[in-house]
Amino acid sequence: MGYAKPPITESVIELRFSDGIDFSQIVRRSGKFKRNYPNELRNFEVSADFSEKEMSAKRSEIGLRLSSKDELQVLIINRNSLMVSQLAPYCGWDEFSARFQRDFDFFTEEFGRKTFSRVGMRYINRIDIPLIDGDVMHVITVRPHVPEFDRSKSKGFALSYTFELEEQGLGVTLQSATVESPVPGCASVLVDIDVFADTNLPLRYDKWGAQLNKMREAKNHIFE
Repeated sequence: MGYAKPPITESVIELRFSDGIDFSQIVRRSGKFKRNYPNELRNFEVSADFSEKEMSAKRSEIGLRLSSKDELQVLIINRNSLMVSQLAPYCGWDEFSARFQRDFDFFTEEFGRKTFSRVGMRYINRIDIPLIDGDVMHVITVRPHVPEFDRSKSKGFALSYTFELEEQGLGVTLQSATVESPVPGCASVLVDIDVFADTNLPLRYDKWGAQLNKMREAKNHIFE
């Protein structure tokens, strides 16, 4: 089903690979991406060592976060992953998938072909619901089941559920939670769908489009 105004606050496609990239190489080969993502931040990893006498911390650079002028389009290249993100308003699958394909091609040109260990597609939705007696539980199908208590009314919840779609060869982490609503007179619910695959990934690059379409179909079915 298509929506005139999808409730998507962020859409993400992430590829992880086992053979890492040096940070210096990421910096040196990021010029082509900056044509579309002029803003740059560096990503860091912090590690800590503890002993009886002292504690030491080490911060190391692991990648770049590049974004468009309006900060709505994001590209992250880390040592072991490539991530393309679109913040609201969602531009539609055709445009988002075309941008991913463009960046994927640029990545391959600059860093060579990789063997990927995981592909994930994540859609974070915020659904604003007009308040009815201050309770949204009656309109949400993914919610916790709790015993009924005398004179009780739900004030909020958070739920995370991971499962497999065996026929499609996909895993799913589904999260739902109440969040503070920016819309007066409404309650807002987060519906976060992360569809992923970490086995039987395509070896041929021209098969990745079919892989992503399969994941998108699963995501849409779960959302409905």
